[in-house]
Amino acid sequence: TIKDLIDKKYKLEIRQKESDLRILQSQMDPHFLYNTLDTIRWTARLEQAPETSQLIETLSRFFRMGMDSGKHHTTLAGEMEFVRAYLNLQQKRMGSKLRFSLFMEASLEDAVVLKKVIQPLVENSIKHGFKRQAGKIDVRAYQDGADLIIDVTDSGIGFSKEKRLLIHRALEERTGDKSVLDHAISNIHERIQLVNGSGYGVELPMEQSITGACVRLRIPLWMNEKEEEA
Repeated sequence: TIKDLIDKKYKLEIRQKESDLRILQSQMDPHFLYNTLDTIRWTARLEQAPETSQLIETLSRFFRMGMDSGKHHTTLAGEMEFVRAYLNLQQKRMGSKLRFSLFMEASLEDAVVLKKVIQPLVENSIKHGFKRQAGKIDVRAYQDGADLIIDVTDSGIGFSKEKRLLIHRALEERTGDKSVLDHAISNIHERIQLVNGSGYGVELPMEQSITGACVRLRIPLWMNEKEEEA
C-alpha cells in the first residue's frame, strides 16, 4: 500500500510538471506572444490607453496564474478565472471569430479542482476545432450527484464517429496512445485518475451533437475545506 501511494504521488508530480511545462511552452510560443503583443501595439496606436492597459493587465494575470507553483489544486473559481484570462486574450486577437461563455453553478465556486485542467481543452478547441474559422466555446461546470462535471464544448469540426470510439477505448484502457489521444487529454485524464481513481477523468459524451465537440471532466465534488487534505 505504501509503495502504491508513493508510486501514485511520484506519477502525479511528473504529470503536474509536464502540465506546467506544456503551459509554459504555450505561453512562450512565439506566435502567441507576438500576436498578443502586436495586438497591444496596434491598440495603443488607435486609442489613448485604457484598453491597452486592460490587455497588458490580462496578459500579466494569465502569466502569473499560469506560473504559480507549489500546489496541485485550486478552486473552480480560480481555474475559471485562468480560463477567462486566456480566452479574453485570444478573443482580442481573433475578434469576432471567437465567442465564448463560462458558466458555473453559484454553489461551486469553492469546489476543489486540479490546476490547469480546463485551459488546455479550451486551447485544443481553438487550435484544432476551428481550423482558423469562426467558432464558439462554452465551458459549463455543474453538479451531478456527488460529482463535479466540467464540459468544454465547441462549435468546431468535432470528432468523427470512428475517432470518438478510438478515444473512448484509449481512455478506458488507459493506453495513452499518442496516435489517438491528444497529449493534453492524456495528461489531464491520468492526473485526475491518479488523485481520484478509476471512474473519474476525461469523457466524451456520446450524446454530443453531430457538429462540434464536447470534452467532459468528471471529478469528485470536494469543497474548499478539503483542499489542505488533497
